[in-house]
Amino acid sequence: MQPNWLSVYHIFEPQRRYLVPLFQRPYIWNEEDHWDPLWEDIIRRAEDFLNGNSKHRHFLGAVVLKHLDTETKQVEIREIIDGQQRLTTLQLFLAAFRDFIKQLEDDALTREINRITKNDPLADESESFKVWPTQADIPSFTGVMNAGSIENIRNQFADTEPLIVSCYLFFYGKITEFFSRFDSNEERNAAAWAIHSALRDSVQLVVIDLDQTDDPQTIFETLNARGVPLLPSDLIRNFLLHRARDQKEDMEALYDQYWKEFDLRVTDNGEDGESKFWRIEERQGRLTRPRIDLFFFHYLQYKKMDDLRITRLYQEFQRWWDEPPGREIRATLEDITTHSSVFADFLLPDTSSRSGLFLERLNLMDTSTLYPLLLSVLGPEGNDLSEEEKTAIAIDLESFLVRRMICRLTVKNYNRMFQSILQAVRKAGKPSLNVIREKLLISSEDTTRWPADDEFRRRWLENMVYRRVRADRLVMLFSAIESQMRTHKQEILKVDVPLTLEHIIPEEWEKHWPLGAGGHSPWEGCSPTEYRNHMKHTLGNLTVITQPLNSSISNGGYDKKKDEIIKQSVLVINNYLRDVDKWDEAAITERAEFLFEYAKEIWPRPINN
Repeated sequence: MQPNWLSVYHIFEPQRRYLVPLFQRPYIWNEEDHWDPLWEDIIRRAEDFLNGNSKHRHFLGAVVLKHLDTETKQVEIREIIDGQQRLTTLQLFLAAFRDFIKQLEDDALTREINRITKNDPLADESESFKVWPTQADIPSFTGVMNAGSIENIRNQFADTEPLIVSCYLFFYGKITEFFSRFDSNEERNAAAWAIHSALRDSVQLVVIDLDQTDDPQTIFETLNARGVPLLPSDLIRNFLLHRARDQKEDMEALYDQYWKEFDLRVTDNGEDGESKFWRIEERQGRLTRPRIDLFFFHYLQYKKMDDLRITRLYQEFQRWWDEPPGREIRATLEDITTHSSVFADFLLPDTSSRSGLFLERLNLMDTSTLYPLLLSVLGPEGNDLSEEEKTAIAIDLESFLVRRMICRLTVKNYNRMFQSILQAVRKAGKPSLNVIREKLLISSEDTTRWPADDEFRRRWLENMVYRRVRADRLVMLFSAIESQMRTHKQEILKVDVPLTLEHIIPEEWEKHWPLGAGGHSPWEGCSPTEYRNHMKHTLGNLTVITQPLNSSISNGGYDKKKDEIIKQSVLVINNYLRDVDKWDEAAITERAEFLFEYAKEIWPRPINN
């Protein structure tokens, strides 16, 4: 390695291109963490020059470069091993500064800034750019660097504002604000030259040029951009595209065909302003990770048929790659792309099919430990399965999960259990309903058994599910029963209105629901009051409505509440109340029995022979 201290000006002044490798992530720096601190660093040094103090130097960080061989008629190229976010941001700042100072009509300063924002191309127009970004960023970066004015940029990007455009606009706004402090053209010109002097003499980076003996991949894996850690998937991308180079494949063609989707796919429903589909964070159990990392986590478990730690995702991927007899890069990337499309359907399922509805319910139950098995069933391995078989597998798996949820059985062993089913599927050669069903039925242990009808019924009638099962999961149960009651078939699958849970006997029942002389409890050692307080939280006393009842009605007497529920409800499930004149513990049990008959149809369990 050969480290050198160079100013921003002297980094960009030579006729040279800084090339961002395909395996690096797109531009991700933001205002709060990066642009604003960089602006403050530069402008403080400029103010020093304005005040006659040019002694201070400021260190912006380090960049790591590798020299690439070029032909005689080409502009010299350095590959950016680390520092692409910083160098890209500096070019965007310089473009904003270049466009702003045109109004000063200082030809000498304009020539100086043009010198560090544009090369004289020798062979190709792309050589004119000092930094050449990843393919995902080329349209916005070249658009900004070539626009020539903020007006052109606003017109060009009127319908969208990529991060690169936002960065330019941020710096242009800051520069405009800074120059508004000065009253005369003379003062403004002096301020502009002060910024130039800061960039030339004060604001510096450590530039590390790698020797031929240095391994750029190892260095990339150990370095981070300023305050933005590399994701495991960033390292995996780096690893795979280096393997492509080792196998003499066209890295750019492979990126376009197989990886670009990970960088470019956008969505309209991202949270926290994130629009890149694969960068959106998802919560799965205790994990909150970007979707792309979660995909590789489940994909690798599917491939290895083993439980992994996501904190060692990249290391586990390397180990998997190195397993004999070795892997071919193009086939591996094709397999990754195919399964990532299947995984995306897990996150945004099409609920017009029974399998899609199962995926939606699976997300509500937060049981992503099934994903490796489902990559087998719904991916290429399951191509020989008919839609009827896939539907039957979905119903079996959903029944297993719902019955265990109602019976309050542990989820702690799900990862091992579903991995064992995946191993059985792989041993059989392909997924099949019989193999999966047999594995679900075979266990009698509390950690893995599939509750039979008698246990399911008892817990359905007696468990205080309102206290022990999440509200959205209870709404899911009632929605499923509503759909079943509407058609008595599996075809119409989903209720498309928001639903709210409602107690029939309210949580605060004492005023309008007296026990009276007939109050009793069938359970030994349990008083009538304790029995009611238990039964009010069971499934038979719960229903769903399309909007919350007024609190006075919600806690009021049965007749008033019944009339209001029937009046505002469009749900078939609430028609049951029309013919019930008295609501007490016996009525709760009777309704629970009624609902259970539908639950058995929706979530059946085959008899284990």
